[in-house]
Amino acid sequence: IREDFSTKDLNFPLHSAAVAYLARNEPTFLERNAEYYGLILSVLIVLFGAIQSFRTFISQKKKDRIDMYFLEYLAIKKDKSLNAEQRIEQLEILHTKAINQMINEKLDISDFNIFIQTIKSELPKSD
Repeated sequence: IREDFSTKDLNFPLHSAAVAYLARNEPTFLERNAEYYGLILSVLIVLFGAIQSFRTFISQKKKDRIDMYFLEYLAIKKDKSLNAEQRIEQLEILHTKAINQMINEKLDISDFNIFIQTIKSELPKSD
């Protein structure tokens, strides 16, 4: 019996130690499939990165939108040509636009709440 003989040709089972000895140079299951595992891991890493990039993009877009509302608020507040009624009317329009954007989930709720508190401090109190 040589080391390279085929065990399939035997009519009797080999001892487990003999089987282990003959299979000592055989690659393990993980070694045989390492390329597939590497590919799967690489795809998962790329997918995770893409998802994180998309989430960051959406978050930044929401942040940019709320920044535009704050800039518009500051422009209304600084505009000396507006009287008190016009300023309140402009702020109420801005308030309504922000609410609609939040309903459509285009604004982050925490940024929206800060903006609304800022706007409400300028609007007359309604009972």
